[in-house]
Amino acid sequence: MRHSAKLIFIFMAALSIAVLVTGCSSSSDNQITSENQNPVAESQNYPSGEQKPASGETDEALIVHFIDVGQADSILAQLPDGQNILIDAGNNTDADLVVNYLQQQGVNQLDYVIGTHPHEDHIGGLDVVIETFDTGKIYLPRVSHNTKTYEDLLLAIKNKDLKVTEAKTGIKLDTVSGVDAVFLAPGKSSYDGLNNYSAVLKLTYGSTSFLFTGDAEAESEEEMLLSSGQNPKADVLKVAHHGSSQLHHNSIFKCCIP
Repeated sequence: MRHSAKLIFIFMAALSIAVLVTGCSSSSDNQITSENQNPVAESQNYPSGEQKPASGETDEALIVHFIDVGQADSILAQLPDGQNILIDAGNNTDADLVVNYLQQQGVNQLDYVIGTHPHEDHIGGLDVVIETFDTGKIYLPRVSHNTKTYEDLLLAIKNKDLKVTEAKTGIKLDTVSGVDAVFLAPGKSSYDGLNNYSAVLKLTYGSTSFLFTGDAEAESEEEMLLSSGQNPKADVLKVAHHGSSQLHHNSIFKCCIP
């Protein structure tokens, strides 16, 4: 049965919009005023003409929140029928911010938690998030990192008696009917740098799709484009590595969005 996708986007700061639409920009363009740095403020920015949904009107909606954690990543996807997917949770200092935002959205449990890769600006707040919320399955790429941040994450998982499921190409989340969530990367067991281990999730609802890329660089992008059976084309692209052109990261995914 084909579902008609009702989509609601919640952008919590100008930086989130800039990364999504334009990728890399100058440092001055990415500055955020202090009043925009609070992602739990009452005022929320919706697309032109879109009104904040009333209670009970989002049962058939896929709601994607790009939480303002500065130059870091934290994304909440709320699926029809109430499932929640959290992808990353910013830096260590963003932990309370992310927890407060999730609570404000009425989140009581996280069905899926994804740590795209072990850099602090992606997994920093995940330990506190896991300690705070009932958590279902946790997905991490098979790569370790010798940092206190990564150790804290593993300890939080252990203390909640949870297990890690490997995030890799072809692994699917057991989502509600009408929603498809599958990892397109990482596709290999070994890379030179941590960024290319990034767990890349493609989320599709009806005819609309999102691609959440973590910090995947050109090597991983090429694998996704060239590997048989992969389809990275999406309507919404979360630009990898915060849109940075550093580390020779010149995104070739520009071919994959309208």
